Amino acid sequence: MKLPFTIKLGAARGVFARLNPLGLLRKIKSKLPAKLGGKGKAAKKAHDEDALDDEDMFGDLGDLDALDAAAKERLREKAEGEDDDEAVDYTTDAYTTDKEVNLDGMTSGGGGAAAPQESQFPDLDDDDAEDDDDDKPLGGIDLSSIQAMPDFDDDAENDEDDAAKAKSKKKKLLLIAGGGVAVAVLIGAASWLLLGGENVSDQSSAENPAVMHDAVVSLDNVPLVSQGLPGSAAQMAQDNSSEPTPPSGGDMPEQGGGETASAMSAADAALAQLGLNVMPDPGAGVVVPSATKSSFTSVPAAPAGTPLEAAPNVSVSEQTDLGVLPKIAEDGLTAYDAYARPEPLMDAAKPKIAIILTGIGLSRAATEAALAAMPEDVTLSLDVYARGLDFWVARAREDGHEILLSLPLESEAFPFSDPGPEALKVLNAPGENVKKLEFILTRTMGYFGVLADHGGKFLVVEEQVKVLVEQLKKRGLMYVDGGAPGSLGSRTAHKLDVPWAAVEMNLDQAQGRAELERQLQDLTDLAQKRSIAVARVSATPLSLAVLGAWIASLDQKGFQLVPLSALAKKQIIR
Repeated sequence: MKLPFTIKLGAARGVFARLNPLGLLRKIKSKLPAKLGGKGKAAKKAHDEDALDDEDMFGDLGDLDALDAAAKERLREKAEGEDDDEAVDYTTDAYTTDKEVNLDGMTSGGGGAAAPQESQFPDLDDDDAEDDDDDKPLGGIDLSSIQAMPDFDDDAENDEDDAAKAKSKKKKLLLIAGGGVAVAVLIGAASWLLLGGENVSDQSSAENPAVMHDAVVSLDNVPLVSQGLPGSAAQMAQDNSSEPTPPSGGDMPEQGGGETASAMSAADAALAQLGLNVMPDPGAGVVVPSATKSSFTSVPAAPAGTPLEAAPNVSVSEQTDLGVLPKIAEDGLTAYDAYARPEPLMDAAKPKIAIILTGIGLSRAATEAALAAMPEDVTLSLDVYARGLDFWVARAREDGHEILLSLPLESEAFPFSDPGPEALKVLNAPGENVKKLEFILTRTMGYFGVLADHGGKFLVVEEQVKVLVEQLKKRGLMYVDGGAPGSLGSRTAHKLDVPWAAVEMNLDQAQGRAELERQLQDLTDLAQKRSIAVARVSATPLSLAVLGAWIASLDQKGFQLVPLSALAKKQIIR
């Protein structure tokens, strides 16, 4: 809208300048008598003398028209003023007239004269042609100044002024915006410097172990547990790592409910000796448990089990660049033989049921509740991504539980169901999967086999499955299929003569107590039909409470709970 307005304004100013109202007023005032406020004849004379220097170039246009009309009238009278009997004969060589007229040098008199040339005839249609070509003023007025009239149209200058103003305004806006951004940056930097310091509460929590949550525990950098085994693999691993200094007895924090260090349980004392009851530094990793210790208060405790031999066993362990790996001893002893729970006395008349409790190690509260609530014949599967695996292996074997190590494999729903960075994948080269497997096996010692954690996509590729089972056979471990549909793991293990078992029912699919109890009933029906049944379930408050009561009633129902290792190679391949 600004551009049309400026154009219109410039046009109006040009018209106003051409009208020259100031010059018109000055002319009128000069002609008025002194009595009326005019300047009289003296003013008119001074105005005539300064006419050429004045900007009023159109002040005498009226007089100029009158003089021009008078000149044309005189010429017309001279051309038409001759008498009828004295007409000029332009066809003869000469002509006479009583009047003497000078028309561009053409002369006629009483005597004869030479005939005029064609160029000597006057042009009556252009009376003022000579006056226009002649430099002399006509009637005393010099008209040359008319051509020198200044141009009063200043639209271009107005447009340039408007453009300059707009450009200047834009520069001001840019300067203001840049200043605002600079001020915002300075304010943000000052806020970060003043308010972005170390959190005092977090620092005090790290320095004072008493400021901590009972359910959040860091299990990083836990040394391998060795209970007096000379020359064990744990000692070999500790040679390359520094053992954390346990806190002194006076620095032990009070437990929840006002329990003092003197009244601490044996488990809490063991955690304190390993430094596992100290909060990690801020940013080092925080575990938010899905369940706390209070979530398992209603879970009944099981009778204490018979402790197993402490791990690791040096004869079935070897030190590698990656860490301690299981191996087959020179006398043929395998990790399966050394770490599996001894086979109980079997009652041939009773169907056998094996239960695998998964997810052990991820939550301290859930793991401790599982160790306390489950009888010794329940097999525990440690999560490979858990912390403090050596500690939990030692605790579990003290309570008589045999240990499996979870083996993450690529699932059918990958990447929506991600098995983690160390998972064995289909597109990996077999050699790369072997390296991943060896790294997983070095996470801890004391397990008798691995549990193929799902792996619906990986376990249907025969080449990859064969490489996996061959490596397990080389290490003397048992293969336990997690129950993925279409898995080739059990069949491949059977062909390669590797101890194996397969999960037939996943109890984690139950939603609520009623459905879980129904699935346990289905499990007993399956065991009655096949004489052997294997199930897996996660350690949750609901599963531990329902499972504990169900296990307690198995003997009365005519079923026998056995460790998983006791069912190796006894299932039918389906």
